[in-house]
Amino acid sequence: MSYKNFDQMILQVYGLKSKRRVVVAGADEAHVIEAVFKAQKEKIIDSVLVGNKKRILEIIRSFEYNASDCEIVDCPDNVNPSQVGIDIINAGGGDFLMKGRIETKELLKPVVDKKNKLYTGRLMTHYTLSRVPGCRKLVSLTDSVIQIYPDLTAKKDMILNAVENLIRIGYERPKVAVICPVEKVNPKIIETLDAEALVEMNQSGEIDNCDIVGPISYDLAMSKESAQIKGYDCPWSEEFDLLVLPNLISANVLGKSWAVTAGGCNAGMLAGARIPITLVSRGAAPEEKFMSIALCALCADMN
Repeated sequence: MSYKNFDQMILQVYGLKSKRRVVVAGADEAHVIEAVFKAQKEKIIDSVLVGNKKRILEIIRSFEYNASDCEIVDCPDNVNPSQVGIDIINAGGGDFLMKGRIETKELLKPVVDKKNKLYTGRLMTHYTLSRVPGCRKLVSLTDSVIQIYPDLTAKKDMILNAVENLIRIGYERPKVAVICPVEKVNPKIIETLDAEALVEMNQSGEIDNCDIVGPISYDLAMSKESAQIKGYDCPWSEEFDLLVLPNLISANVLGKSWAVTAGGCNAGMLAGARIPITLVSRGAAPEEKFMSIALCALCADMN
């Protein structure tokens, strides 16, 4: 299966046997609190808000929410709220971490610290599950946040992480497109060589539980008509579940173009750690933060 829209994903979350608990690192941010309380109202999660308690309470009151609906953990400004949040999770007080008003690098410092036991041996990578106007189904994208210029090994882990979590939320055998500017291998374009190698890994079983196509250009991956016009024979044009972009810059621009210009919505998650981590831009709309919470709640339940 694949999700045609976020409503189908939310229905899956409603079907969980128990609610997950999100721990928000740096929770003194209006859009984060708005998304968390919406998720609580929808009975998707419970929450622990870590940050400046005074500011958190001010924001909660400004929305006329009830502060007793969540747990608030005061965190001094000179203490990393991500470490506090991970300590809570490791003590059994939460199921997944969420980025609030904190720089991504500060969020990740304790995540990659081996003493916190979140490291699984695989690179941590980011993927989004996106509603894109004009597409008949949700589309995943990797990696727009973490891996700046991924080499072949990093691209392998990007695919493994995303595929693993897509399967966790109900996908059976995700279709993966390794996006390049052209659809033929060109020794002068290293991305096409990587795409060819990833396809070979897939065919040999080194990357399993999915089908990989590449190199393939964005238009051929996303449009059957374009593929037909160019004579590109691929059964999954317009049906791909995951797009693997060449680098962070291209993935970041594409994802934000979907959201900002096209009016889409990106649910973002850091994968590869022992727990899911809700990770979207600080400037992301509340809807994107809410959908990201739902995505991680679903993945946390399957861990």
